[in-house]
Amino acid sequence: MPKSKCAKGIAAIVAIAGFGFVGCAGDGDESAPDFGIFEPLVTTWENALDSGDSAGVAGLYTDDGIMTYPDDRRPSIGRVAVRGDLESLLDAQAAHGCTFTDPTVRVDGDWAELAADVAASWTGRISFEERSRMFWVLRRQPDDTWRIARATFYPRETGAITDSDRAAFGAILRAWESELDAAHADGIAALYTGDAIVTYPDSRPPSVGGDAVRADLARLFSFQHASGSQVSDAQFAVHGDWGEIRAEFRTIWSVGGRTAAEHSRYIFIMRRLDGAWRIARFTFYPLP
Repeated sequence: MPKSKCAKGIAAIVAIAGFGFVGCAGDGDESAPDFGIFEPLVTTWENALDSGDSAGVAGLYTDDGIMTYPDDRRPSIGRVAVRGDLESLLDAQAAHGCTFTDPTVRVDGDWAELAADVAASWTGRISFEERSRMFWVLRRQPDDTWRIARATFYPRETGAITDSDRAAFGAILRAWESELDAAHADGIAALYTGDAIVTYPDSRPPSVGGDAVRADLARLFSFQHASGSQVSDAQFAVHGDWGEIRAEFRTIWSVGGRTAAEHSRYIFIMRRLDGAWRIARFTFYPLP
């Protein structure tokens, strides 16, 4: 099992300060990971949800696991909250035939990303067929098992990506780079929806809502600055008025005359509102 090597000094300052994160990520897995690593966890999730077992689903999360939703619900923060919110849902609704299909997996040391299409039939107070895109950020535990650290999803509507969508996503990434280097909190916040949610890979609570995102950015830029920010290896997908960007990010953070490098995996959930794409949900984790 890859062992973590936590950075000290400036890295620790950056890690707890704001949007920047430089932390312990492990050594990385060079070979392409096999979905089989996570198949038992996925099967447990499917069976637990089908049987209405909120404790079984919540048990797959880390103690500080966070679930965010595509609507106006506030995030479920912590395993206890995940279980309580699931209990409320499953008291009114029952899920049937929950399945993960077309999963993609990426392992980066003690962190991993799993993305898949999810389908389920729901009955109860409201009956409907769910078709969603699910993203899990997983963290390796001391016993070498994996748990869900962050989870989010969006409705998988019909519609494929167009050249216009690709251009819009590319423009957002270029704006992200330039506004971050310029320390423009307002400029970055303008890339988000009004109900955006940002989750972090450490113990910080999520930034919930556009105003909170802007305030957290302004606090970050009050004492540290980024330079040379670059988003690379971006993968785009669009499903109707929802989409995703998965990419790698690098920058150099400066704090009090000292510098530290950040290398992270970014997951943006995008939403088209009034014809314009904006960031609706954002999570990230450190890369080796």
